[in-house]
Amino acid sequence: DLKSILELDQSELLAINAGAQMMVKRLQRVFQPKGFNLVNNFNKIAGQVVNHYHLHIIPKYETEYGFSWKANPHPEKTSLVSVYQSLREE
Repeated sequence: DLKSILELDQSELLAINAGAQMMVKRLQRVFQPKGFNLVNNFNKIAGQVVNHYHLHIIPKYETEYGFSWKANPHPEKTSLVSVYQSLREE
């Protein structure tokens, strides 16, 4: 059952945000970004492709503001397997 942010109840929103907080803490410890963007694209006009609620957690390493990002500053950790293993070990 796919839901938009307008259809989620408070317990679902709290659970999603608790999961996001846990992941941000883990990403902070493992990769030490300078900050994060947490973004939800809602509706096609905002860039949403699949209609469901999801939250993008984007680590920020550069000094620019906003939602842009550069190439991975940790090229030694570029594979999804190595990122997964790094976060799982935490």
